[in-house]
Amino acid sequence: MTPELARLLVGTFVVAILVLDARRKPKVSVALWVPLLWLAILASRPLTEWLNPSHGALAANVEEGSALDRALLSVLILIAAGILSIRRLRLIEWLKSNPWIVLLFVYCGISVLWSDFPGIAFRRWIRALGSVMMVLVVASDLNPVIAVGTLVRRCAYILVPVSVLLVKYFRSVAVVYNQWTGAEYLVGVTTDKNALGRLCLISGIFVLWDILRARPDERFRRSLIQRAVGIIVLLMTLWLLKESRSATSLGSFIVGAAIMIGLSAPFLKKNARHLGTIVLTGSIVVVVLAFSLNLVEIAVTSLGRDMTFTDRTYIWNDLLDMHTNPLLGVGYDSFWLGDRLDTFVAKHQVYEAHNGYLEVYLELGFVGLTLMGALVISVFFKAKRSLTSSFDYGRLRLVVLTLFLVYNMTEAGYKATTLIFFVLLLIAVDPPTSIPTQTNSAPNFRSAIHGAPLRSRRGTRVHG
Repeated sequence: MTPELARLLVGTFVVAILVLDARRKPKVSVALWVPLLWLAILASRPLTEWLNPSHGALAANVEEGSALDRALLSVLILIAAGILSIRRLRLIEWLKSNPWIVLLFVYCGISVLWSDFPGIAFRRWIRALGSVMMVLVVASDLNPVIAVGTLVRRCAYILVPVSVLLVKYFRSVAVVYNQWTGAEYLVGVTTDKNALGRLCLISGIFVLWDILRARPDERFRRSLIQRAVGIIVLLMTLWLLKESRSATSLGSFIVGAAIMIGLSAPFLKKNARHLGTIVLTGSIVVVVLAFSLNLVEIAVTSLGRDMTFTDRTYIWNDLLDMHTNPLLGVGYDSFWLGDRLDTFVAKHQVYEAHNGYLEVYLELGFVGLTLMGALVISVFFKAKRSLTSSFDYGRLRLVVLTLFLVYNMTEAGYKATTLIFFVLLLIAVDPPTSIPTQTNSAPNFRSAIHGAPLRSRRGTRVHG
């Protein structure tokens, strides 16, 4: 098959499944395309990387960034602000119902004051707030739970098939080579193998959830077609996950999928309100068995790694030897800049801690770790409550939280501009309320953006 024909077929497939997805009920507002574009950028690569791929090399302008990318993200933030303004959110109520998210982001903003690079840190914090605004656009949809699943699913429907296409037929874009060792890595639509692994991890879990969840509002035939599409995309995702050689993402997916499927057991469904006790007991049993039977080493070696986690332990020791402020850290998103970045790129060829908890400690100190821990605990209790009121969504919340905790053991993903934390925010927020707006008898721009139900000509309510 020629590359041109493959591109045509994949493009047709992506458009077809997006059209099919748009026909689902209940529907979501057209405003969801704004956070979808934002998420697609987070999950793949910046616009400048598409125009001029760096082929896996550390960009020379990492401190300055790209004016083109900043302009694009600024436009998306302004559009999101306009959408939220039209929806007339009760922002104060939302702030009160999501205190740990608010406190964490406020503290991140304050920490810019003691950063060695306050200008860069401030711009990165503003971008993180942009992610929060995108999450609010999703959460303020008429059907926020449906909107969460739709957002990530559509992102997977676009990026996963395109990644397969690039890997198979456009390898100059989808394959990079380590500039120190010459090793070949598949990256697909992303910039490195770990980013491809993250994309496959999140895509795989959300598509699996969509396949397993109940569909009371859908006809059998349409539900069957949607599940078939999901299975096809899931198989693509699993192939990419295997070929990416991202052990952390593969291990996290195995854990997440096991929990997702395991929670379907009738015993756990009936005892959802006792999930905290079950999880705590299960965790203690796993820890005891891990130390007594050496299960950690067995699991690590089965993923093709050694007990240094591919030399990560040496990196962690050197990072701790930097003697940053243990209470406050060096400031939000400020550690991997300047001399510190040069030192670790030269010695270890890395520009992240490969441990999310250590990275929080380095940049935000024990205060940041405490706030992050409080956020995680609050998400757990929200997931537990959801299991009794909306089992499918509660199951998704619990799995995403688990993925975040497991993934950050050997990779860094605590910032809102990373895919893993953005998705955590999606399931962490409680939907904000909006001031009711009157809708006309015919669909219009304001009602479409608001996501409010419209009325058909016969007077029956339909979803806009």
